[in-house]
Order: sequence, then structure tokens, then C-alpha cells
Amino acid sequence: MDVEDLRTFVEVADSGGVSSAARRLGISKSMVSRRLARLEAELGVRLLDRTTRGGSLTAAGVTFREYAAKTCTEIDAARRAILPSDELQWRKSVALPNSLKIEHMLGQGGMPEQENNMQEMNQLMKKADEALWADVNEAIDRAVNTAGHELQSFGLIRSPHDYFAEGVLRHLFLRLCGADPETYTGGDPETAWKILYVGRSVARHWEKERGRSGENRKRKERPEDIEKDESERRQLILAAENFALKTAIRLLVDHARASDPQIGDRMEAAVEARHAALENVSDTDREFTENARRYMSLLTTLPRQSG
Repeated sequence: MDVEDLRTFVEVADSGGVSSAARRLGISKSMVSRRLARLEAELGVRLLDRTTRGGSLTAAGVTFREYAAKTCTEIDAARRAILPSDELQWRKSVALPNSLKIEHMLGQGGMPEQENNMQEMNQLMKKADEALWADVNEAIDRAVNTAGHELQSFGLIRSPHDYFAEGVLRHLFLRLCGADPETYTGGDPETAWKILYVGRSVARHWEKERGRSGENRKRKERPEDIEKDESERRQLILAAENFALKTAIRLLVDHARASDPQIGDRMEAAVEARHAALENVSDTDREFTENARRYMSLLTTLPRQSG
């Protein structure tokens, strides 16, 4: 039974629903739902009655919540008992949101005169964390609604939510490193290496939690990494072909515009003429025409002048 599934269920039970739990955990609602479904499938009972307004614990869910919370607490205690103090502190510093870090500091015996101030700060940071993740998730949902369908029409393999979540992560990584998000230049390499080192270390801990020995395998020997490298190589080849084609066509159009100022209109007219010649227009024909219009506009629009 996955410990993270247990933690997620306890969070859902204590926060009052999937949405609240997702905000508190800093993950998507779909991830929370998947973890709940996996836990219910393993137990063979329903733990949550889902409705359009949220959800409520079933009788089995109420009973199981106490055991799940106790299990999570005992696992945390076991880790404290077997892990070196510096290792345990490191895990907390990299794996918990700010608000939870303060909770653990209090749990380890903070100074009594400081506890009131820290509790107040804890609540403020919890609200800040919840507001941040709510805004991030809302931005991802908004991007998916705006452009997700169009991305999938171009053969996007991953879900649009994953695609845009990765975009957010990439932007934040560049920002933390002090780089320009548009040009990818000017970043601090030392900061970048520290972040990547933490990521690798956390991944190793997660593998150990699941009883895997992936940390002992070389990267190139793992099938998933080999497939990822091959996928990235194909994407780079396709991107290079698109870049070369776009650059060549734009140069030809710019050259032709000197002798034929109406070349853009004439090229767009060719698309409209092809569409008009179709007898029975199907959805595929309409999609082809829309994509042709979009690409034609992209290739024939004059670049904006700076300043």
C-alpha cells in the first residue's frame, strides 16, 4: 500500500474534499483522484462518496481514516528513529512546503516563547501556499482550455495539463536561477546545479520508498530513459526541420515581396481557392484549411520592428 496514497486520503478527509486537498498538497485534483481510486481499488471498498459539490467520507472511510493517519504518523516516527539527524532535516527542508516546515519545527520542541509567533506565521504561510497553488492550477486549467485542444490536434502525446505544468516548472527554474525566461541566458550555474542535485536526491528517496533500486542503475541503462532520449531526439529532428523550413520560406517571401508587394494576399488566396473548390467539406477539410491559414499567416506576416 502506497504511503502517499494514505497521506492523500487523510488530507482529503481532513480538508473536506479533493480540491482543498489538492491545494494543500500542491498537486493536481486529478492526481488526488487517482491516488484515492488506487487506494479504494486495493482495499475493495469506497472511502469517499463523490458528488458535484465535493465528497463525504463513507462509514468505511471514517473508520479507515484513523488507521491511515496513525500509519503515516508511525512511518514518520520510524524515519526519525533510523535516519541520521542531518539526513532527516534535509528531507524536511526539500520535501515540505514552508508552512509544514514550521509545523515540524514546533513538533521537535521549539522554544515556548517563540511558539505563538511561529504558529501565527504558520497560518500565514499556509494561506500563502494555498493561494499560490490555487493560482498555478487555475493558470494551467486556463491554458488547457485556451490551447489544449489545438495542441492535441498537432499530435501532442502527453496530456495538455502535463505539458503546461512542465512549462510552469521550466519558467520557475529559470527564474530561480536568475535567467531570462525568453532567451534562457544569464542564469547562475551554481544555483541550477544545486536544484538539479536536490531533484536527483529526492528521486532516489522516492525510489527507496517504493522498494526500487533504480538509484544504483546507470541512467542510460534504464528503459524509460532510453525511450525518453529517443523521443527527445525525434522531437529535436522535427523542430530542426520546422525551423529550417520556416526560415527558408520567410527568406523567400521577404525576397519576393520586393518585386511583388501583394504576395501575401496571393498566397492566402490560394488557400481560399483550394477550400472553395471542395464539393463536400468534411471536418478534416475544415481543419486542414484552418491550419493552412494559420501557417500562411505566420510565414507571410512581416516581423515587428523593435522600438
